[in-house]
Amino acid sequence: MEKGADWQELQWVPIPCQLCGSTDYSVYKVYRTLPAYQEAYGPGGVEQQVVKCASCGLVYNNPRPPREGFLSLSSTDPHTYRPMSVLLSRRKAFFECELARLRKHVPTGRWLDVGCNYGIMMRLAADAGYEVHGNDVQPRLVKAAREELGLENVMLGDLLDLKLAESHFDVITAYAVIEHVYDPIEMLREMRRLLAPGGVVRCCVPNVESRHAQTIPEWWEPYHFTFFSAETLRAALNQVGFVRVEISATPYAPAFVRNRQAVLYKILRPAIPTLMRAFSLLSEAAGARVARLVTGSGLYATAREA
Repeated sequence: MEKGADWQELQWVPIPCQLCGSTDYSVYKVYRTLPAYQEAYGPGGVEQQVVKCASCGLVYNNPRPPREGFLSLSSTDPHTYRPMSVLLSRRKAFFECELARLRKHVPTGRWLDVGCNYGIMMRLAADAGYEVHGNDVQPRLVKAAREELGLENVMLGDLLDLKLAESHFDVITAYAVIEHVYDPIEMLREMRRLLAPGGVVRCCVPNVESRHAQTIPEWWEPYHFTFFSAETLRAALNQVGFVRVEISATPYAPAFVRNRQAVLYKILRPAIPTLMRAFSLLSEAAGARVARLVTGSGLYATAREA
């Protein structure tokens, strides 16, 4: 397959399904990166093939860069940096809702934010009394979290390479992370290893069955390599040992709503957890076909060992 200029040196290789191991698949989608990404990958962009496993239904990029090429790709994402003031205005309310949700499960303890980005979740958790730790593979994000938000325990590197202590964290979060990594099952297994008894894992991934995935070209970006549905996300968490798994989906939001989400979060913030639970129940009752019409781009999983 044709690759953009910056990726030409990588030998893209076929892989089996990382959820079930099957090598049988059908082509799900072939797409080329949009102009916003072509500055990094060359004027031709990057053509990527997405397949669907014939056995378990996991949707994933195949072929893909080899494992050794992943960290260099992730650490040089050209579209990650935004001013901290912009990030806070857009994301703080969301993370405040997440903090309120997780405090009901684990009111205090050690918190690990995997792929912590700018550290907004870490800052809020620290202010709420948690002992916070986080990691990211991008040096400039780690630098921003340390210098702009005053966070000390921000580690540079891939979670699998950090070799953190087993059963050490009471809360582990990973927002928009596991779809980017070489092997998301391996990442989830490591998160389970790090989780203390009675702890909780919370992760968020794009929803491949959403209307956004079907109608918005920007949804398909070159740094996503695994595309979960609610069923395959649950199966992945079950496979690594999480028994109690709750999955919810964001409601579909038209463009005019998405563009005003920061304002809406401020207005609706107290009711958002209740609205999300109600939406999830309605989606399940309506059936998968109807749910796809009204489900937005995000899936949220809360997982515990027992």
